[in-house]
Amino acid sequence: MPRASGLLLAALLLVLAAAPAQADDANAEANRLFVQAVHLTQRADTTYDPREAVKLLRGADQLLKKVVSAYPQSAIAVQLSTHQLVGDFDITEFEARIRALSCEPGNYVEDFLSEYGIANGTGPLTEACFLYRMESLLVPPDPPISRAQADWLNVAVAYHLNGQSERARGIILPYLAILRKNSTGEAQESYPLLARALLLTGARDQAQEVADRMGDCAGRLSYMRDALKAALARGEADAAKTLADQIRTYADTNQCAWQQGIAVQALALTGREKDAEALYGKILAHQFEGVNGDDKDRNTPPELAVAAAMGGEPATALNFTRTVMEHDPAVVPAVMEHLGARGEVAAAHDFIGDLKDPSRKAFALAALIGAMAVKDEKAATPWMEELQAIQAGSLSTSDQVLVLAAAARAEKILYKDDRWRQSFQSALNAVERADESAKPALIVNLAAALAYIKAGRGVLD
Repeated sequence: MPRASGLLLAALLLVLAAAPAQADDANAEANRLFVQAVHLTQRADTTYDPREAVKLLRGADQLLKKVVSAYPQSAIAVQLSTHQLVGDFDITEFEARIRALSCEPGNYVEDFLSEYGIANGTGPLTEACFLYRMESLLVPPDPPISRAQADWLNVAVAYHLNGQSERARGIILPYLAILRKNSTGEAQESYPLLARALLLTGARDQAQEVADRMGDCAGRLSYMRDALKAALARGEADAAKTLADQIRTYADTNQCAWQQGIAVQALALTGREKDAEALYGKILAHQFEGVNGDDKDRNTPPELAVAAAMGGEPATALNFTRTVMEHDPAVVPAVMEHLGARGEVAAAHDFIGDLKDPSRKAFALAALIGAMAVKDEKAATPWMEELQAIQAGSLSTSDQVLVLAAAARAEKILYKDDRWRQSFQSALNAVERADESAKPALIVNLAAALAYIKAGRGVLD
């Protein structure tokens, strides 16, 4: 026994002696690879040959990835993984520099960036470049993140739709910290945005986890409607009908009032027009019971305006839209699209003609063009000319961005070619000239337009 104990102790001492040596070796090798990567990056800064620069940056990228994967416990791997500065080397800036290559044309760039999920080409007029430029215009959120931001989350969804799911996850994941820091019932204003971003990027379980924290009718029903639309986009008609039933049950059980308009939309979207019309009539009677005149106008919810456009009288839908559009401008294109799909084109177009705000008018025309192009492209052509006339007018920088975004969306639908890319590029150029305070809202609209162009439907309305 004493001899056996002595052997065991000797073996333990050998292991303990070897552990620091192995750690030292790992740190030394990680340091060596990191230094090589930095040298390659510096060489890329001093060459005029774009092919050589891409080759050098690719080599540096591979070395940095090897540091993290092969020596994860080394000090440098920890710093790189947590996006800390290593000396004066900033991994965040390096990754942004790699993504910036998406705006460079050439197969030699595409081959490299395919490793980053950019598989649809590179160059200044590609979706990959548009997304990089949008992201570069946004101010990174300061940690700790305490609220959801529509600009970053919308860009994340647009990344996902364009095949860059890893980048989308990288943007969204820090926002999940909101869940860890808030108990149920807190941060309610952040949950709808976060749940939608997760849902639209394929993280359905995490989206439901966020949705389960929503205690208000508007947030919960809006999320369920988004899930219904996503199911329809995947061709899952039965799942969509189940969701429509759940929406109606939730609205009844929780005594939701005007949010029942979302239940009307859900029924109409799943092909149950008669049920939708019956529920719409019931809501209409209850909503305005004993209410007259101006009070009736002030009590109109945007959900009811959209519901009316899907199955009610066009005149009623348009009256509701006039009432709510000042505090909820997004209702205008939604109503125009549904009226156009029903063939109520003249009434919708007359309404657009009365609009004074150029960007609101442009998005309304784009929505009507989208609805009509499905049935008769030639009939939609004059409205495209109207949209182009708005574009040619005297516009503020912000209006110019929004009108160009609307034009890009309409051009993609109507012409089915690549001319929309020039309009979208011009919109991004205009964003760069806009006031810093206006950029987040403008990017929200551009991300929504790009998502629509990619998916062929309203994703981030």
